[in-house]
Amino acid sequence: MLITILLSIALILAILLSVLLVFHLGMSVWFVSSSPRTIAELSTRIHVNADDVIYDLGAGDGRLLLALEKQEPSAKCIGIELLPAAYIQGRLRIWWQKSSVQFFWKSFHAVPLRNATIVICYLIPKEMQRLEKKFVLELQPGTRVLSSMFPLPHKTPTKIHTFDDSKRERVLYEYVY
Repeated sequence: MLITILLSIALILAILLSVLLVFHLGMSVWFVSSSPRTIAELSTRIHVNADDVIYDLGAGDGRLLLALEKQEPSAKCIGIELLPAAYIQGRLRIWWQKSSVQFFWKSFHAVPLRNATIVICYLIPKEMQRLEKKFVLELQPGTRVLSSMFPLPHKTPTKIHTFDDSKRERVLYEYVY
């Protein structure tokens, strides 16, 4: 009971801190939770191998990485999240499931991606434009980038996956660098 109360207080404080960060730092990104059906669809379309190093930029509550880890336990899954409320949710999920997913509270712009074999993002167009420059500079040839809903502005997708999550049609853009 006490643990539940303390976790609830921590989550409320994290939400308040997230709102303050958004307004104070002028951040343009909010955490948008994907439905369980969307997580399941995405995890089946992102083919993971044992030697993959997967980065989820703006990883939210970490559910996609946890699903990918279940698909291939040997893959290295790394989540990057800046919003405190989403980060705390993710850390709690990872802890609860006794997962080996690595989860960091920081800006993905500060994270080097040179060892990535797969990069995943569900970010607004402004962030995708900024990331496109980072990808050109840092990603190794053959690295796959998968973007949910929003394409990279200047790169042609290798594949476009579409599926219905019962609310609307979803699009997953796949690129190979």
